[in-house]
Parts: sequence; C-alpha cells; structure tokens
Amino acid sequence: MSKLNKDVITLILKELYDKDNTLYPYAHIIIINVILSYLSEESRDNLKSQGIKLPKTYQQPLLNYISFWKYLNLDVLDVIETFVTDTNNIIIKPEIHILRLEIMNIFSRNTKFYFLRSFSHSSFFIFGTELCFSELESFCCNSTTINNILAKELAILNTSSVWNRIYSNILEPLEESLIKCADTIQYLRIDWKPVTKLFSYLVNLLSLEINAFGHKNWNHLEKISLPLLKYLKAQFFSSNILASLIENTKGNLIEISIIYDRSDDEGRLIQAIYQNCPNLNYLKLSLFNENISEFENLLINCRILNGLEIYSTHEDQINWKILFEVLMRSAPISLFKFKFIYFSIDSYLKIDLESLSLFLDNWKDRRSMLLQIFSLGDMLNVEQKRQHLLKLKDFLQKYKTKGVIKNYVTDGMGFEDFEWIQRKFLKGRLK
Repeated sequence: MSKLNKDVITLILKELYDKDNTLYPYAHIIIINVILSYLSEESRDNLKSQGIKLPKTYQQPLLNYISFWKYLNLDVLDVIETFVTDTNNIIIKPEIHILRLEIMNIFSRNTKFYFLRSFSHSSFFIFGTELCFSELESFCCNSTTINNILAKELAILNTSSVWNRIYSNILEPLEESLIKCADTIQYLRIDWKPVTKLFSYLVNLLSLEINAFGHKNWNHLEKISLPLLKYLKAQFFSSNILASLIENTKGNLIEISIIYDRSDDEGRLIQAIYQNCPNLNYLKLSLFNENISEFENLLINCRILNGLEIYSTHEDQINWKILFEVLMRSAPISLFKFKFIYFSIDSYLKIDLESLSLFLDNWKDRRSMLLQIFSLGDMLNVEQKRQHLLKLKDFLQKYKTKGVIKNYVTDGMGFEDFEWIQRKFLKGRLK
C-alpha cells in the first residue's frame, strides 16, 4: 500500500513528465484552472480588489476532484503563485498571503489531506483552514522557518500515524505536541536527536526509522521499550545502543535494516537480533569479519528469514570467501533473496567469483534465488567498468540458465531496501 500513498493525479502528472517534459507545464495549468474554478465570486472580487487578476473563469467541474486529493505537496502553492504572478507581472508579499488564504480555504472546504510535505513555506498555515489537516497521517518538513504554531496544531490535530523530518528551531514544541498524541503514533521517521523524552511515550510504535548521522550520545535509548515494533531502520548508530533497543522489543520485529561504520560491541548486536527476533523476515546489516561467527548463529536461529542484504562500506570489511561458506552451511531453507553491496575503489568485482561460484554450485537443489550484486563506488573509467560488469553478468547468466538464479541485478540504483524486483523500472532492469 505504501506505493499508493500519492494521489492518482500526482502520479499521472509525473508519468506525463517522464514521457515528455513539454507536457508537464500544460498539465500544471489544467490542474491550476480546476483549483481556481472553486473560487467563489466573492473571493475573486476580493483578489481583484487587491490587484490580483485571475485567468478567465472556468465552470466548476460536476465531479468534486479536490475531494479526492489526499496528498498535498505545498510546492503546489509555488506553482499557482508563479502562474498568477506571470499574469499580473508581480505580486507583493501581502497579496501572496491573500492568495494563499483563498487556496487554503478551497482545500479546507473540500477535502481532508492524509499526507503533507512542506519544504519552503513558513506561513502557509492559516487559522480557519486547519481542518483540512485534521486527518493527517504523514507530515514531512525540513523548513527552518516553519513556525511553532504550525508544528503544534498539526501534531494536535493528527489522530493517526506520523512521519516527521524537521529542524531544530521547533523541536521542543513539536515533540511536546507529539507526546500529547503519542498513543496514536505508529510510524515515525526521525532525522534529529530528540530534546525531550518522546521515545518513552511511543508505546504503540510499529515502525521506526532513525538517521543518527552527525548526532552523538543516544544513550537515552538504551532503556526505551517499544513492545509492538515490527520495522526498524537505523543508520550511523552505535551498535551497542541498537542492541539495547532490540533487546527491549517483544519479539515482533520482522524487518531490520542497520548500517554502521564500525563494530564496537563484540557481536552483541547480532546476538540481540537472533535472541529477540524469532519472526525476522528481512535483514540488512553492516557485517564485519570479527562478527561472522555470530552471524552464523543468526542464520541458525532465525529460521524464517526470507531476504538478506549484506552491506560493506570498507575495502576489507568482509572476507567474502568465509561469508559464502557460512551461507552454504547455515542459511535457513526459507532464505532465497540476497543483496551483496560493497565499496571498492579499483574494481567492480570485489567479490571473489571463485568463492561465489562454489556458493552457487551448492545452491542448485534449493529455491532459485533473487540476487543483486553491486558496488557503491569505484574509480574506474567507463571502459574498465563496462568490462567488469560484462564479466559479472556473463558469470551470473550461466547460473540463471542452470536455474540456480531466477533473476539478478548488477546495478542497485533506485531499489529500496528489501526490494529485489523493482516495480517502477521493471522492464529492462532484470535479466
């Protein structure tokens, strides 16, 4: 369902844009005219008295299209303002405010948004129009000028789940407001270090995504209990902190995605996973040589593991030969989806093909695998990279012909975590 969180109209416009950039401005104009057709004569007269001349009046559609509009990216205000500005030469700031008010009134009368994105607007939230956000499920914002009132009102109005990305000037009022409706929050993405005890209130959280890059000292998470948590994604966290967080769940985790740049826990994180996550289906993990023995214990204990992504950010972080031997010995029967992602400067073929060949030869009596192998970065010229890719593809194609591999990909660009068959760009991407 996450693939359907944008409006059909938005997706259609994007499809038009992908096919022919020249169609996109005209599609915008059509949508703008539909929105402006909902203005009353009184509103038009009010705008006209402020020097804002609108395009000719269009008849309001018989079908209330705006009532189906559930995903609001506030860039639409920029588009409308630009369109009207082009008609009127220039609009001074007070006039922009009046135009925004009229547009927000249209939204408030005709729909209730579920998803809201705001990246530049600091004053779009106008009292009297807030009811169109009363059923808000998702709010994403990184504007440094967004006001505290907006943060508080959106948090208080929200009665469902929430996704937040926001900057420091409103953290405390936002978090305090979220605490007031913490029982209803099920999905949280957070790219900042909390300044309150927000996490201690999120007892019904199902999904948590945290990026700790640039933020230190998350020790307050060690004692947090998230008993219902099913999905955990974390980047650049201390592995010890993550181990504590996983230990304080109640065995409901089914997806874990963890990237960190060094191992400092003597295997504690991997132990926490296999001791506390019996229902684990998908795992993405930064793996280090010193933890491979504990990783084998994970394979033995997580018997319904379906997909595995191994992530290496350093040249010699993983001994691939040993890893493939461990997978041959201990991979659960349910496991058939693999991603091997690595960083290499001088080769696109950092993985030893001889070791990989032995691994694939021993897979012949198991379910055909979905396999992705790709490098995060290299210093190769175009011809060198092409030769390396051809060699890798020829190698994998042999095993596809044998039925060991069902599909393979050698370029992970655009794929999500735990996505082996890319929905949007399926044609031409899988061999």
